Amino acid sequence: MIFICILDMVKYFNLNRKVIAYKTTESWTSVPHVSFIYEADVTKALQVLKTVNEQSGIHITLNTLMLKIFTEAIKAAPQINAHIKYNPGCISGKIEYKKQVNISVPLLLANQEMVTINLLGFENKSLTQMQEYIDRTKEKIENCNIEIPLYRVCIENLKSDFKNGHFLKVLGAIVGTIIGKSKTSKPKKDKPYNEVLSRLFTACEGFSAVEADQIMEEIEIFDYEADDGLVLWLRENINQMNFMEITEKLSSIIK
Repeated sequence: MIFICILDMVKYFNLNRKVIAYKTTESWTSVPHVSFIYEADVTKALQVLKTVNEQSGIHITLNTLMLKIFTEAIKAAPQINAHIKYNPGCISGKIEYKKQVNISVPLLLANQEMVTINLLGFENKSLTQMQEYIDRTKEKIENCNIEIPLYRVCIENLKSDFKNGHFLKVLGAIVGTIIGKSKTSKPKKDKPYNEVLSRLFTACEGFSAVEADQIMEEIEIFDYEADDGLVLWLRENINQMNFMEITEKLSSIIK
């Protein structure tokens, strides 16, 4: 008997899913993991949370309360927040204890996309400060183009892997990104926003080559359909450090 399975739909990973899958796979294959199940009675905790919300000026979520509990637990057991380094060649090793508590958590955006955010320096934050930090981070992400930091994460991942000698891994990531059905295409725009062009104008006016190149990399994250070759011209002239020519051209565009 032969069974034939007909796929109704195939949805390839977008950039967001690729980044999450890449980092999750890397984590599971390189970092020791342990898990356990503990059923806790949180009745009193919820009562305390209700009282705190009634007294504070902001709404503290249950998730933030859990992050506070995790943080205090890590501070009480510093061996949890440590890195073990061992060199089998010379049979030596060490344990590095970290004072800073950084937590990665998933965040659901308004468009139902899920991104992972890194919450830094939670070891010295109060419950209210944690919630304010999370709210600011969420607002910042909601009001920016998430593709920009995602592309930066991809680039930093490839740089790190290359420096660590994982050349085949880097090559595979590049090939999978630029060819095949699941290749990652740049998001499209009509033309660069005046805001980013204004920042580029300021950098070139001050002859800041490093800043100009960084802004140019931000511009090149997108494919432009109606820029009349402006981005290519900008890249060519930034490479040649023709800052006066760039400011002259941009002054007529952003005025």
